[in-house]
Amino acid sequence: MSPLTLSLLAALAVLCFWAVGAHNRLMRLRNAIGETFQRVETHLGARHDIMRRLAGLAESPTLVAASQQAAAALDLVRRQPASVAPVTSLALAEQVLQATLNRLTADTSPDLRNDWRPLLDELTANASALTFTRDLFNDAVHAYNQAVQQWPTRWLCPLLRFKLGATLPDEGAHTQEALALQPERP
Repeated sequence: MSPLTLSLLAALAVLCFWAVGAHNRLMRLRNAIGETFQRVETHLGARHDIMRRLAGLAESPTLVAASQQAAAALDLVRRQPASVAPVTSLALAEQVLQATLNRLTADTSPDLRNDWRPLLDELTANASALTFTRDLFNDAVHAYNQAVQQWPTRWLCPLLRFKLGATLPDEGAHTQEALALQPERP
């Protein structure tokens, strides 16, 4: 073999090893998104359960519908946590659910809201844990997105169908603000 052939084979071997390493790194980061989403899913599931119980207590079909919509969106993200469309759908469903809760609590008398206090307290406690796990998920998505956009890995991504992921907006502050407006128990 000529020296030129050996150099081309060596360069091809280095390129193949780099491609395998880049693929493995992207898979590890995408799997990290799925693992961190499982934590988010636990808290979102608990939040949806609290919302359903609150909807039953408040006799609010609107809150029931918003909770069901959010649960359906959560199911979509469970299957593809690194995909943009399901995560965006979940974010919108969560915004609708939060707006429905805000409207319900604003339109309800303080005496009736005091009956809901245990559920609202659970919701507040869940909101802080959800904010923490959501931040972990968003950090995992940012790490993955940086790897996808990194030169020269971005040339490999279209071939292997790696696409940018979407983050979840932080709605915990909105939940805590809305629940802070509620009067304490006498």
